[in-house]
Amino acid sequence: MAERVEYNPKYEPKSSHIQRIREIYGTKKLINYRITRLEDIGSILSEIEFQLQIEDEDSTYESQVKFRICYEGENVISGEPGGVWRIVSGYGNI
Repeated sequence: MAERVEYNPKYEPKSSHIQRIREIYGTKKLINYRITRLEDIGSILSEIEFQLQIEDEDSTYESQVKFRICYEGENVISGEPGGVWRIVSGYGNI
């Protein structure tokens, strides 16, 4: 997950970024997920809503979350080779 979350190395070292993601997710384990909505906002920006089933220590719960993802690369036309989708918001809402 940490590899797909957007960060700017100019403002945050990679080690701090990875530690922040670990703090958000801690002992949480993804059991199951279902995509409930997918909307292309633009050619390089999409919103995806998920219904997640999470196990956290001794309990299981469901959570509805929305992620915003952005396509990054030299050629910023989504789906073109050499680019990658990055999560730009929503990863802290689980």
